[in-house]
This record gives sequence, C-alpha cells and structure tokens, in this order.
Amino acid sequence: MKGWRAKFGIIVPSSNTTIEPELHEMIPKGSGISIHSSRIKIIEDTEDQIKSLINYVENATSLLKDANVDIVAFGCTAGSFIGGPSYDEKIIKLMEDVAKVPATTTSTSVVKALKELEISKISVVSPYEDWLNEKLKAFFEAHGFTVLKIKGLGIVKDIAHVHPELVYRFARKVYDPCSDGLFISCTDFRTIEILDLLEHDLGKPVVSS
Repeated sequence: MKGWRAKFGIIVPSSNTTIEPELHEMIPKGSGISIHSSRIKIIEDTEDQIKSLINYVENATSLLKDANVDIVAFGCTAGSFIGGPSYDEKIIKLMEDVAKVPATTTSTSVVKALKELEISKISVVSPYEDWLNEKLKAFFEAHGFTVLKIKGLGIVKDIAHVHPELVYRFARKVYDPCSDGLFISCTDFRTIEILDLLEHDLGKPVVSS
C-alpha cells in the first residue's frame, strides 16, 4: 500500500500545476510517503479570488479526510497571508477541526523555515503585483523579519509558464547582498530546478514556497 508510513494531504489552487510535481520530486523513492491533493477554485491572483479561497477550505479538507491523511497542508502562499499575520492560523484551525489531524499552511511553514535557518533580514521575489507584495511584506514584518527588498513580476495568471531561468535571473537581480537569505514566494512558481544554483551563487540560504 502506498503511504504506509504517512499520507500527506495538500489543498491545491485549481490553476496551480507546479506544486504537485515538485512535491513528488522531493519525496525519495521508497520513503513510504504518499501525496493526495484536493483542489480549490482560483483562476487569477486577484484580491477577490485569493480571499475567496478560504470559503472552499472545509470542503476540500473533508475530501482529504476521506483518504485518511495524516496531515493537511494549505498549498497557497498568498491565500494564507492575505488576511493578515494570523490569517494562516485561522485556516489551520478550519482544517484541523474538519480533518482531526495536524495542519499547516505554506506561509506558516515558510516562517518556520526562515526562523530555523536564523534568517532575519530577507530579500523576497514573487510573481505578484505590488499590492500583494505589500501584504506579504506586512505579514513578514509582523513575524519579526526585516524585508530589505521585495519585487514581483506583476502577473496574475499562468504563473507556472514562467521558466525557472527567468526566475533565477530575476532573483539575482532583486537580491540585496545585505540579506541573510532569499525567499521566493508562490507555490506555482517553478523553483525546484534553481534552488541549489541560487544558494551556491548567492552564498546564502534560499527558501521557496
């Protein structure tokens, strides 16, 4: 049986075509861990559509509960910070109340990863428009981080179509050398191919959604 060791449930934005293959790529063969997804409706990264994601969380979680997953993750970065610094906790509570197993969100996990790496001053790159980057900056600052630089590509759809080479060059251009590390936001941004290269070339830790 697949997932004999652990079954990982992930709630995925319906237009996202990156997070699932990247997760599968990161899990070693023979690990006994399986990934099971449930999708929630979003086509573009507009404020209304991102804010509406929370309305689908309970139903998406209930479908994952049917698969007896051991943990549930909300796999949208913007969808878990758009409501402010404690918005991710609200989503976690919704998922845990339904699934009766531990839950997390992308934003929650990013904060934990940055703190584990002792990163306090960060540069941030994203596919987002400026208004959404401002919300991301406020989220980080509320969690004690200093955002030295943040820049987005200003796109709202087809984010997975952005080639990793472009993301790499954009990150190199935006990165402030005074930063302790770099964060690349959005689970639909293709980054797994370039993370090691960026860490090598910047000489600093790189965390992605």
